[in-house]
Amino acid sequence: MQSILNNLTDASWWFTSFIPALLIIFFPKFIKSAFRKSKKLFRSSRAKYWGSVKQKRLDDLLIQRDMLSAQAAFIVFVMFISAGFIILVLNPYAGASGKSIAFVIIVTAPILISEFFWLSKESRVKDLIVRRKRWLKGKKQAR
Repeated sequence: MQSILNNLTDASWWFTSFIPALLIIFFPKFIKSAFRKSKKLFRSSRAKYWGSVKQKRLDDLLIQRDMLSAQAAFIVFVMFISAGFIILVLNPYAGASGKSIAFVIIVTAPILISEFFWLSKESRVKDLIVRRKRWLKGKKQAR
């Protein structure tokens, strides 16, 4: 009995036994609910995306605007690549890029973010063009 009371007053027992047991009990429930919520969020965002593509496929001006937006995103991406390359090459702390991974992450983070932005715009334009062609093809067959 005395050993149980000693264990309860000792903080190491709580961190080695009790808290991991609670994590084992509640972690799967948390993962399951997080998975359900992310699945629901993904489905609703895809439905919203395809709904906007379906509406925009009929308007040439909106398709042209999205194409120009994708081209501008590509130009921004190229500018970030150029700036990152210049920073890495002309860096007065040339050894820092080889020794510090944090420096490389800081320099390449804007490049990766702009690439993601550009590729998402580009895929949207491709989806608009494909849907437009299918709509025009179906319209011609109906005549």
